[in-house]
Amino acid sequence: MNIYIDENEVKKTGDSIIGYASDFSDEIKEFDNIITSIDDAWSGADELKYVNLLREKYEVQLNELSDLIQTYGMYLSKIPNVYSSLDEAYSSKNISV
Repeated sequence: MNIYIDENEVKKTGDSIIGYASDFSDEIKEFDNIITSIDDAWSGADELKYVNLLREKYEVQLNELSDLIQTYGMYLSKIPNVYSSLDEAYSSKNISV
């Protein structure tokens, strides 16, 4: 059985995902700006409760998702190097299955 990957495509996909993570982080910053504008326009206990919920729950989860996307992109970007190392290490070996 031969396992083949197109190293350039995998790296390109990983780099694209890293770019998407960066774009997503920019959107999260925009979300924070919207929360700040709510804070500026509305005052009172209900506003404080609502803004804190947005910041403590949704913004934290969005940042975690952004980090996960970034990590996955970095993982994909490194795969071609791993496959190259494996190819070099096992190219002369005969593995019976």
